[in-house]
Amino acid sequence: LYATTAERLRYRWNDPKPGPQAGLIQSTDGGETWWRPVGGDLPDFTAGEYERIGIDICRGNPKTLYLALHRAKGRRRGAEVFRSNDRGKSWKMVDGRNGVRRVFPTFGWFFGQLRVDPNDADTVFVLGQSFVGTKDGGKTWRRLRGTHVDFHAMWINPKDSKHVLVGNDGGLVIAHDGFESCDAPRNIPMGQ
Repeated sequence: LYATTAERLRYRWNDPKPGPQAGLIQSTDGGETWWRPVGGDLPDFTAGEYERIGIDICRGNPKTLYLALHRAKGRRRGAEVFRSNDRGKSWKMVDGRNGVRRVFPTFGWFFGQLRVDPNDADTVFVLGQSFVGTKDGGKTWRRLRGTHVDFHAMWINPKDSKHVLVGNDGGLVIAHDGFESCDAPRNIPMGQ
């Protein structure tokens, strides 16, 4: 089991705050005991520089996990993406530069997430105030189109990875070609 943690208190007068509570915890005994993985490129969460953390596992290759972290303090603020190929025993930073950093320009909120293609561990999407994707494990990223900002949710069809649904503040975006193009249904009354 894997879980991410973050500062839970947010008042109406402040944005989400980073803190030492943020981090990744892991269990191999069904949740009886938990520990914080350390090592590799994974940051020291106890320094209190991170807030929102998104996690996803490649269903077709469950040894591969990704984390999207929001660094809220320090010089390099914004999103960072990490990958593990051994069920979380070791981690390598995939990107913390401009490819993904601007996805969380101010804070990660609840929509600071990522999704891994269930059939291809190198295809990853990071959802935040904007929306980016990679097909090469994070070497290159491209900004993806949508109808609005603040991307909240994503479903990738496990039988056809080119069929994707994305929810954002403007409603729903549907792609049938891996986001070469997309459509937003206008006949369904929905929004944030």
